[in-house]
Amino acid sequence: MHRLFCAAALIGFVSFAGCGGSNAPETAEAPAESIDVRLEGTWTSQVIINEAEAAKVDAETIAVIKSMKMEMTFTEDGKLQLAGEDNGTAYQDENTWQLVDQSDNVLKIKSVTTDGKEKDLEFFFNDSNSFDMPLNLETAQVGAMRFTRVR
Repeated sequence: MHRLFCAAALIGFVSFAGCGGSNAPETAEAPAESIDVRLEGTWTSQVIINEAEAAKVDAETIAVIKSMKMEMTFTEDGKLQLAGEDNGTAYQDENTWQLVDQSDNVLKIKSVTTDGKEKDLEFFFNDSNSFDMPLNLETAQVGAMRFTRVR
């Protein structure tokens, strides 16, 4: 039962229910110079785990998080295509997005799912071709998903 609950929670997590947040991940630092934070394009993810924080969470949950893969394609007309894998299960979804704010290396958007759920997201840009999204659980900020521009 616990495994089913974990999987269901993380599917929501992967579809932006638990990604993004107001705390900058430890992996993204303030830029020394201005960064081009153009979001349009395709981005692929890599999970980065903060092992000290991950120790506060059960090992099974961390294993599922480590297995997550995501590709996001942002188009100029406001579409957001998601594709990925969560614990061995493939998924695809199409949302809409709009720019809310940009300050230094932080880009804020609003994402709306096909069933109308809104989520405010923050992307912490490392440079013009990579950004981090915090992975925040109730008990710990376990790391980030680092997205790298593919095209």
